[in-house]
Amino acid sequence: MKKLIAFGLSVLLLASVLAGCDIPFGDWIQNGGSPTGTAAYEYIKDESTYKLTINQSKAAYTPVSGDTYILVIITGGQTKTSSGTVTGFSNSVFTLKPSNSTVTFTVQMSGNTITKISGTITLEGSGGSVEGPDTEGGSGNSDEDGNTEDDYSIVIGPGTGTIDDPILMTVTGSATSATIAAILAEIDFQGKYVNLDLSAMTSIGTFINMNTNTTSTYFSMSYLADTGADKIVTLTLPNTAQTIIGEGIACINLALVSGANVKTIGYMVFNKCTSLIGVNFPAAITIEVSAFNQCINLTSVNLPAITTIGSGAFIGCTSLTSVSFPAATAIGSAVFGGNFGVFGAFIGCTSLTSVSFPAATFIGYQTFQDCTSLASVSFPTATTIGDRAFKNCISLNSVSFPAVTTMNSEPWNGGGAFDECTNLTSVSLPVVTTIGDFAFNHCVSLIGVSFPAATTIGDEAFNNCSSLSTITLPASLSSIGGGAFWGCESLATVTCNAITPPTVIETISSSDPNVISGSAVSIFAHTHSSLVIKVPSGSVAAYKAAWSYIKDKIISQ
Repeated sequence: MKKLIAFGLSVLLLASVLAGCDIPFGDWIQNGGSPTGTAAYEYIKDESTYKLTINQSKAAYTPVSGDTYILVIITGGQTKTSSGTVTGFSNSVFTLKPSNSTVTFTVQMSGNTITKISGTITLEGSGGSVEGPDTEGGSGNSDEDGNTEDDYSIVIGPGTGTIDDPILMTVTGSATSATIAAILAEIDFQGKYVNLDLSAMTSIGTFINMNTNTTSTYFSMSYLADTGADKIVTLTLPNTAQTIIGEGIACINLALVSGANVKTIGYMVFNKCTSLIGVNFPAAITIEVSAFNQCINLTSVNLPAITTIGSGAFIGCTSLTSVSFPAATAIGSAVFGGNFGVFGAFIGCTSLTSVSFPAATFIGYQTFQDCTSLASVSFPTATTIGDRAFKNCISLNSVSFPAVTTMNSEPWNGGGAFDECTNLTSVSLPVVTTIGDFAFNHCVSLIGVSFPAATTIGDEAFNNCSSLSTITLPASLSSIGGGAFWGCESLATVTCNAITPPTVIETISSSDPNVISGSAVSIFAHTHSSLVIKVPSGSVAAYKAAWSYIKDKIISQ
């Protein structure tokens, strides 16, 4: 039997006879429900409130045998309930059997309106406490895994029920969709804001992760899709839950969420939870795609064990100011294969000023694109920077990536790793070998860049770096892409240390509307009129032969 126990109160078993007009049940108003199978009816008379909710097994408001119900009566400061199963329906009359009685009672309907309730009902309750609906019915209801649900109980703690002082509601039992729906129905009926603690509940469903081929117990945020979820202010998930799935679309006032043993935060689980300000998952290791998408008020994240962060995980979290993920090794698209969803993990986090990822090796596609306040980044172990990873990070001034070897090239996506970082002045890449296409496109304040181990510079890598006046191309360099230094109008001195002239790719596939795709473009087009290219003394002839179109600018070092 389901129970709810208030602090300082005991559960009383009461009996009441409702015979026809003994209590006036005429013309109940249908005040809720959806075409997927829940009907709610309410009647208010002489400061008493009566509410009947039927969880139907099919669409439309026609009860069938096996449906479950809860009848709640609040009168004279007392709350009493009856819950059980629909046992029959005929000629607009359906029969209800309470789970705590062998006696049935009947409900007379006219269309979607209740006109009369008659019979003997065994009620249960006490002042200020309400029992949840018995979703087991007469013989027990199977959960998602075919197991019979355990009973659950609710303990009501302190709080006035306002959004600033929610009531503490602690629940034990099985965390199934049916039991959570029953709890939500009660929250909705009471109309009070709650801090919902499910930590002692048992998650009994099994989730199979197709990416990792692992299984885990789960809690689904889709359980919280019903009316009543809008009254949840804080949510503590079951301690047995290892994975969160589903989408909490109805949690419009959810401010804080935690889960002691959650390992995986699933796809879009907190999508557009716009009131969410803090999350605490100390054991979580994976954040999947768009998990916190558009959580615009999120300011605090405690995720110390996270190792992988999926694409779009925090996209549009415009109130985040700083993040630190000490264990994260991979951020963004490559985590779940390619450019999944083509969104960066932190794209559009416009208040983000600093980030620290001491263990990260991969910074994915668009990871911090449009983080316009980002001024400090720390990635001491990162080896790969994805396309557009820091695009339009206009507050970045100086960056150093001591372990990065590759800056990816994806020109069809319209930008390189630091594309349009207009205040970036200096860059240090001591071990990078590949500088991707458009890597520093339109970094108009860039005056110093160091890449002593580079072998390849991509198409338009330094396009329109209009403040760059001098640059050294290392001895390791073997290839330079088309228009690599196009529009570097201040560039007056280039020092080339390679003995063998790097191969120059003079045809490009440009995203620049001012450049004709496939056209022949000098790597130094539109640079300073006094440009001088200094090469090793023994290689002058070779450079002039290889770079004949600018041979008049080539001199010995």
